[in-house]
Amino acid sequence: MGEPVARGLEVRVSGANAARAYQEARALAEAGAEALLSFGLAGGLDPSLGPGAIVIGTEVLEVHGPIEVPKEVGLRDTLNAVFNLRGQMARAREPLPPVSADARFVADRRLIERLAEAAGRRALAGPLIGVDHIVRTRAEKSTLLVRTRGFAVDMESQGVARAASECGLPFGALRVVLDPSNRELPAALARSVKPDGSTTLAPILTGLLVNPFELGAYLSLAYDSALALRTLGRVGRRLGPALLGGL
Repeated sequence: MGEPVARGLEVRVSGANAARAYQEARALAEAGAEALLSFGLAGGLDPSLGPGAIVIGTEVLEVHGPIEVPKEVGLRDTLNAVFNLRGQMARAREPLPPVSADARFVADRRLIERLAEAAGRRALAGPLIGVDHIVRTRAEKSTLLVRTRGFAVDMESQGVARAASECGLPFGALRVVLDPSNRELPAALARSVKPDGSTTLAPILTGLLVNPFELGAYLSLAYDSALALRTLGRVGRRLGPALLGGL
């Protein structure tokens, strides 16, 4: 469903589903949209990004399928990737492998500038990674960081970026970190996401019955979620004026 939120802007919700995000973005493009924007939550890959950190995508790298984690994700590899993100390659001990992704979509420069205006000075600009499943474990996040040097990961931005590319439209992406790179998400949480991107509580409740010790992880996630959603709301309120003022 489309909901007008300001003159010239329309919001559509896809849930955690790249295919649905693509479909909604294509529908907006076919209805006459002049630009497409991915806006929502993400998982952190850069270890310096805590809950509520804002990432403006300079590009979206699409990664298909499961994340193949090596037998051991070395701390040295992770540190080398972080030094690369920070422009401090002189501190890296070993060369990094080339960036690996299945597709790459570059964000529009004007949209990056407008998103930065809405987000404020603390926002970081860098690569976002688009995947087709929840990146749940610390090992998966570390592997993605080394493989892509991405700042954060989500399940919708690649769909919006692909639709924009096919329709010849500029696109941008702004995501707020929910779970940081050192946060291991409960396995039942991944099972709670339906194929259409919506969620259900049944797998979570069943998981807690089987393993009640995961309650602490859910409480931590709830705290992180409140912080991330508060940041997302603050940026969202400034987004309309920032976008409409210069596009």
